[in-house]
Amino acid sequence: MSKITLGDIGEFGILRDHLIPSLGDLGKDLGDDCVVLDIVDGISLVLSSDRGVRPLAWSIEGMPIDFADAGWLAVVASASDLATAGARPFAITNDIEAPETMRIEDLNRFAVGVSEACRAFQFRHGGGDLAQAGQFGTHCTAIGLLRGGHRVGRHQCRPDDQLFALGPMGALASSYLHALRQGPGALSLAERQALLRPKPQLGAMQMLVERKLVHAASDCSDGVLGALLNLSEASGFGIELTPNTIKIPAEVVAEATASNLSPWNLFFFWGDWQVVAATTQIEEVLSCVGSESVTLLGRVVADKGGGLTARVGSHSYPVPEIRNENFRQKGYVANLDEHIRLMLETRLF
Repeated sequence: MSKITLGDIGEFGILRDHLIPSLGDLGKDLGDDCVVLDIVDGISLVLSSDRGVRPLAWSIEGMPIDFADAGWLAVVASASDLATAGARPFAITNDIEAPETMRIEDLNRFAVGVSEACRAFQFRHGGGDLAQAGQFGTHCTAIGLLRGGHRVGRHQCRPDDQLFALGPMGALASSYLHALRQGPGALSLAERQALLRPKPQLGAMQMLVERKLVHAASDCSDGVLGALLNLSEASGFGIELTPNTIKIPAEVVAEATASNLSPWNLFFFWGDWQVVAATTQIEEVLSCVGSESVTLLGRVVADKGGGLTARVGSHSYPVPEIRNENFRQKGYVANLDEHIRLMLETRLF
């Protein structure tokens, strides 16, 4: 009997080498952020399920703990997966586990947060399950509809595709660090929104997919570099970042300087719920969703070894594989402090 544990393999190896292969034919279409199932001609059902996690903001001294924040983020985590496919929101189901000692007020506030997110993103609520457990936990399953038959997955990157991020860059990381330095009271409304009420890229991705302007995508729940790694690993091609052409937001640079960190680490952090996508029609993408929503990151290269590199001038540098990963000692759930250090202090290039 094998003595190999989940911690020996890590989340991504478990999925790629064990769970999906063990499903046999049932797993042949898995491996993207969500699964697309044909229903009738031209209409598909899009499904994804994700675990809600403790909001990062709750680790800031002086930040009030409001379970509505956790409810909102639980919906966002699953909704962001649907965004990668360009699906239109249909319904959310929500399973909740809670200890008997949990205050009913906190559970009510969690439901308020779920309700607010469902209304904001136009999901119906399809119920779920409530069970007793040793600690609070939640899972949301998001259901969407896709019309037109244009499929977007991680594996469809091709050499010379241009890669871009859709959504804000570094907003959560810079807001988090600002609150650590000066307290939650120093945050602007925009910074509080970035920490507590981020939004998935549902509407913009719907437009891009309906116009067939993107053909590969991944969400950034594990970090922007994590999304790029998803695309590289699924397609088998390398990805070359072009830092010289990337403009980091001024507020991100300012907070990185104040916190004595590289702005690149804040820029590539998770928590802003962007989608990273591949296109051969970048001008049309910019015209469709607006240049203020798009950050050009680099391109796909014909390197069958895969992985990430950064082109700085005439030199190419390997980019370390930093991302959140479950069953790892430096993952968000296992050790938050070590995970934050990994994401913010690792030299990228």
